[in-house]
Amino acid sequence: MSGLWDFERSVQCCGDYDCPNGYSCSGYSCVKDVAIICGDGRCSDGETSYNCPYDCGMLPCTGCESSVVCGDGYCDFSRGESCSSCPYDCGSCAPKNYCGDGICDLNTESQYTCPQDCGDPISHEVTMIAADDCMEIVRGNNGEYQILLTNRGDATETLSIIISGEAASWTSVAESQVTLLPEQSRDLDVFVHVPSGQSPGLYTLNVKARNSNLEVTDELKVDVKLLDLQTSVNATETGSENEGNNTQSGVILSPTGAVIGGIEIPILWIAVVLVVACALLGAYIITKKSPKSMPAAEVTYKKYVSSHNVTGK
Repeated sequence: MSGLWDFERSVQCCGDYDCPNGYSCSGYSCVKDVAIICGDGRCSDGETSYNCPYDCGMLPCTGCESSVVCGDGYCDFSRGESCSSCPYDCGSCAPKNYCGDGICDLNTESQYTCPQDCGDPISHEVTMIAADDCMEIVRGNNGEYQILLTNRGDATETLSIIISGEAASWTSVAESQVTLLPEQSRDLDVFVHVPSGQSPGLYTLNVKARNSNLEVTDELKVDVKLLDLQTSVNATETGSENEGNNTQSGVILSPTGAVIGGIEIPILWIAVVLVVACALLGAYIITKKSPKSMPAAEVTYKKYVSSHNVTGK
């Protein structure tokens, strides 16, 4: 083909591929394509009252006032136009059960996925503050920690109290479970009874409050001490005493006031024993090196012989 085409005469075709550019196959004949222009007064294929009301006519506005024109490009909510009554002016309606429709659909939405509909997520937060996180306790005595629990979240929390650490076996709590309303605070009492035979030193004590939503821990320290000098002196003055013995209620007191027993021997006692041992050793050495003393009778006899010029055998 030379490229010249008699566009006025009918050309048989089976499909658009049989027609040149700008023509389409219609009824087995190639016909010239006509551009669809909204506003040319013809409601062409592809034009509707929704996308071209000027050519295809206005749609009635269901539920609107009679004077409302659907398709004028203005969504008049005050006169009944909406996405359902006049989508051309007001746009298509959003699908049902979408985030932002003001309805919390529990099947597809939650406080975490759609807070606009379901509200802000519930926060879980509890703080734990001890009035004193390290306490000195003389062994055989008791101590008490006070811990302030505060619910900083939005939900009511029921917490289990768990004790762990080196001092856990001689520690107890007043309540094993605590319930806190939002913004509520409560004191938790933790009781420590140090065994009388416990070695002095620093021991850890962990107090934990937890449930399925949160867990908070406070680490405490228990400083176990021996009975000090002032306490021993006061106990000796006010208690019953045994004659000749520095004893009080079955407890032997050293000169420093410390308890004698086990492996905790006061340093002063060790010093006294060493001094006495050194003194005894020195005396023994001096005795060994000195000449033997002359019997008293022999001395008297020699003095007599010397004074009377007596020759003795």
